[in-house]
Parts: sequence; C-alpha cells; structure tokens
Amino acid sequence: MRALPFAVLPILPVVLLLAGCNRNDAGRPPEATPAASAPAPAAESNDPAITMRYACEGDTKVEILGDSARAVLPDNRVVSLTKVAGSMPPTFAGDSLYFAIGSNDAHLSQEDGTNELACQAQ
Repeated sequence: MRALPFAVLPILPVVLLLAGCNRNDAGRPPEATPAASAPAPAAESNDPAITMRYACEGDTKVEILGDSARAVLPDNRVVSLTKVAGSMPPTFAGDSLYFAIGSNDAHLSQEDGTNELACQAQ
C-alpha cells in the first residue's frame, strides 16, 4: 500500500465530511414542513383615530387616520400609507400603493397606475 503524501492528510477529513453531507438517504422520509396558517379575518376596527372608511372593489378597504391611512387587502394584509405632503386631492402612498381621494370618488392603485380599484366612502 502506498502512503498518502503529507500535504493531502490535513484536507482528507474535510473531504470525507463534505462527501457525507451530500448523501441522499432514500430510506428516510422527508421532513414535514408546517402548514401555512390562514390569515385571521380582519375585524371591523372601532379605532377612534379613524376619520373615514372606504370600501373598494375587490374586497379591499381603506381607513383614513389623519395624515396616514391603511389599506386592508383581500388576504387581510395591512399596508400602511402616508399622506403625500401638499397633495390635492389628498393622496396617500406606501408599499407601491396609492390612494387618491377626489371630490366625487376615490381610487386605490398600484404605483404604476395599474389595477385601479374604485372606492366608495362608508
């Protein structure tokens, strides 16, 4: 048997360790991933800071809280919006969403103006 050179001996344990890490044990079942929990339904907020509520198409809601707003999306995700300084009509923006309040209507849309939803005051 031929002896390994001394330069190879220090890296031999590392090579053996890495070889074991890439092994695929077919007999072992894959580890289960926990099921994603469904978002809890959003309850109507009785927050006294809310000055106005809007119901939008697509089961989306917007609540105005002075100089900020929050959009409640159909998946119950809440997006915080901040009033754009000096905007007339009042416009709120955040997380690529824009909410503009006109004299007769309001609209929620994405940053690029797509997917515009008409909103009605409640």
